[in-house]
Amino acid sequence: MNWSIGREDTPGWAFVWERLVEHRRNLPSDLSSDRVFRTGAEWLDGREDEPGWSFVWEFLVKHREALPDDIDAEQLLRIGAEWLDGREDESGWSFVWQFLVKYRDTLPDDIDAKQLLRIGAEWLDGREGESGWSFVWQFLVKYRDTLPDDIDAEQLLRAGARWAQRHPDHRYAPTLVLKLLTTAPRFAEWLDELAGQLAGLGEHAATLGGAQMIHTLAKQDFRFDFPRGADAAGPGWMHLIEVVQAYTLLRRRFLDNHEQGETVAGTIGTRVKNGYIIQLLNEGAGMAFLPRTNAVRPPSGDWDALVGTDAQFKIFKLDRTSGNIIVTQSASSAWDVPDNLAVGQVMEGSIAEIGDYYLSVDVGGVAGRLHKDHLIDRSMGDLRVCEFIDCHIRKPMRG
Repeated sequence: MNWSIGREDTPGWAFVWERLVEHRRNLPSDLSSDRVFRTGAEWLDGREDEPGWSFVWEFLVKHREALPDDIDAEQLLRIGAEWLDGREDESGWSFVWQFLVKYRDTLPDDIDAKQLLRIGAEWLDGREGESGWSFVWQFLVKYRDTLPDDIDAEQLLRAGARWAQRHPDHRYAPTLVLKLLTTAPRFAEWLDELAGQLAGLGEHAATLGGAQMIHTLAKQDFRFDFPRGADAAGPGWMHLIEVVQAYTLLRRRFLDNHEQGETVAGTIGTRVKNGYIIQLLNEGAGMAFLPRTNAVRPPSGDWDALVGTDAQFKIFKLDRTSGNIIVTQSASSAWDVPDNLAVGQVMEGSIAEIGDYYLSVDVGGVAGRLHKDHLIDRSMGDLRVCEFIDCHIRKPMRG
């Protein structure tokens, strides 16, 4: 905290402040979390054009329940709405807009929720290449029943279809396509065309994105119901039905023919929150999740460089009921601790399984075990699978 005092205009200030907020439970006794929050709120004033403004604002809004009483949560939302005006090309615009829409029920009376949706719809036009485009679109579709009358819901869905067709390999394309297939009228001709394109991508494995979309449909038992009867389904829908059924058989074959601990081949696909989606290709086909802590760090240090590369993966967890598969890129055992791990070191780990007394944690591609009595400031009930926690490496274990 001492570093941040007097350095408010230093480029890294916002980053340091965010780390302090994240680790506020471990702050020294002479530094209160209230003081950290106040420092962030004061920093916002007059620095609206700083690159980190939207991130500091987002952190304050996200933790509004923990803010001291002298920070007005409503005023925070108000200055966020004011910040949007004229900053449509700022990288953080879509994030600030999403947070405001997310908390629309708690907005001050002088902020019009419908007007927020309107400016979001206007922002989409001509910004298809922006990283936040799919998020803004999904928020608008989610709240389509409350859209202003001058926003055409069908045109909004069509815009999503065009985006998906142009960005089939985008990491969020599967989510967007699934939203379209479950939201738009089944008899729409333009949706039939999208269904056919998706079928082609999945059938020939032309893209990892297409394969992931097919996997998502199969895993969620997507129902191909048509209000006008099955005969009303167009050629695109019929093709997609065939591909999903064929993939479902391959997925079942993979689950039936493999066990936890086996090593399989696969391709690192799209990067998602906390890890990667892996396309597995041994005796069937399937998708697995590779936590980032289980991946081998590329020499360049750029985690995006792993996308599209082939590798061997060890099945860390396989659940035949849900179809969930978690893998690690390292074949190291818990006894053979690799060079990047050392007793006494503190490293980030990903929770793979939560038991009655122990957590199974992946640290650097190695399976570790953490007893509930060794948790600091957390309880077993607060933790979730795939959540990241800091782990103190005490000793290697056998088996």
